[in-house]
Amino acid sequence: MKPYKKIEITEIPDLVYEGYYWYSDREKPELLKDEKITAGIFTKIPFIIEANFYSKEKNISVSVKNIDGEYLITLCDLEKVDKKNYDTRVYMGHDIQPGKFRVAEIWEETKDPQLDNMTTLVPAYTAFTGFVND
Repeated sequence: MKPYKKIEITEIPDLVYEGYYWYSDREKPELLKDEKITAGIFTKIPFIIEANFYSKEKNISVSVKNIDGEYLITLCDLEKVDKKNYDTRVYMGHDIQPGKFRVAEIWEETKDPQLDNMTTLVPAYTAFTGFVND
């Protein structure tokens, strides 16, 4: 069973998150720091281009993208990730303060027919896991 799945706005867990959401009419994203997500941020115009939220309490990451006017929301339960197929990276954000953020890179095992069906790891999902405060 995959640790990530598509959800609806109403299925976003009622938790405290850190993260950001970026409206289509803004030059910079709005930041969340230890706050709950309200359904009111998901407006038609301006719309959220992208958003990433992370709950430290439950180790859950929520990703939001607006594609052709519809919100595509994915929830990733990092507690369900096989730790041997999990890596954490730090990246520098564009116009996001404090600037650096962490992501979990999740890999999945697959049989590769070009390698005589040997098991290999392939990238499966990247989940936002909060800001790095230097």
